[in-house]
Amino acid sequence: MEEVILELIKRKCIPILLYGLEACHLIKAQLRSLDIFVNRLFMKLFRTNNIEIVKCCQYYLDFNLPSEMLAKRTDKFEETFKNNCTFGKFLI
Repeated sequence: MEEVILELIKRKCIPILLYGLEACHLIKAQLRSLDIFVNRLFMKLFRTNNIEIVKCCQYYLDFNLPSEMLAKRTDKFEETFKNNCTFGKFLI
């Protein structure tokens, strides 16, 4: 049951949460607030307040934090932007 809930969160909720953020510069506090969402979700789902247990569950279930996902998406966005930009103008 937990795997199904986490898969739905990973495939549906996280992309909505991160939509468009790769084009924005977020400070560390803002990134942490995104991660708190996932950490609290794991705490409620597995009925624990121990962050070490939460981190182990995230590791073994291969569930990345939003800040990690956003870093990958930002790198991809910047690479695509650089490849599609010539002399400051977009190629159409």
